[in-house]
Amino acid sequence: MKLRLIFLASMCTVVSGLLFWRNSARYPTKSVIWRAIKSIIELGLILLTAIRLPVMLVSWTCLWLTRPVDQPWLKITLGVIFGVTLGFVSAYFLELLIILGIFSVDEITGDKQGFLSNLAKARKNS
Repeated sequence: MKLRLIFLASMCTVVSGLLFWRNSARYPTKSVIWRAIKSIIELGLILLTAIRLPVMLVSWTCLWLTRPVDQPWLKITLGVIFGVTLGFVSAYFLELLIILGIFSVDEITGDKQGFLSNLAKARKNS
């Protein structure tokens, strides 16, 4: 039991460190407190999604992986291939999906294209 708790604590530490590094690289003009709070919120979002809705985490990761592709038919084909592969992998290695979720969660919570951008647009319009 102790070994399992040590593994979970180290995994959360590594994931939160990677999230903070990713947010620091992506948002260098924001304050450290803002980046830390955003990292904590994203960590909670990733872990809750991995525990309760791993299919949602797979879909976010597929969106992130196919973002650079411009042609729609190729994007759909690669999305299906990535989705099936990540769905199979998530049954055995959920940790890998959580690590990939670090990079894909910014698609949802990011300033440029994510939920926070839509929230800011809604506030400006109201």
